[in-house]
Parts: sequence; C-alpha cells; structure tokens
Amino acid sequence: LKKLEAGSNFVGKYDGKTNNGIPCFVEKRLLERACQKLYRVWQKTDFTNFEDVRRYW
Repeated sequence: LKKLEAGSNFVGKYDGKTNNGIPCFVEKRLLERACQKLYRVWQKTDFTNFEDVRRYW
C-alpha cells in the first residue's frame, strides 16, 4: 500500500476516533448487527400471546 503524502489534505472518516481501543467503524458495525438481530426477534414475536411477551420482559 502507498502512504499518503504528508502534505495531503485527506482526512479519514474515522481519523482520531476510537472507543476505548475499539475502532469506530467496528463499533458501528457491531451496533448495526445487534439492531438487525433485535429486529428479527421482534418480527417473530407474537405480542398477542402472553407466553411470547413474558419471554422478553
């Protein structure tokens, strides 16, 4: 890979951003996956059935 020149005006989207050692793009993807999983679970839940609702609350 070629390094950018020192005088370049390019600034990366996640430049200088970390979450306690986890890069922001990884943190963002983890959140997206968690939301997708939760969405799929809620789609399968029958909220008119007490047993299904009690499982999550």
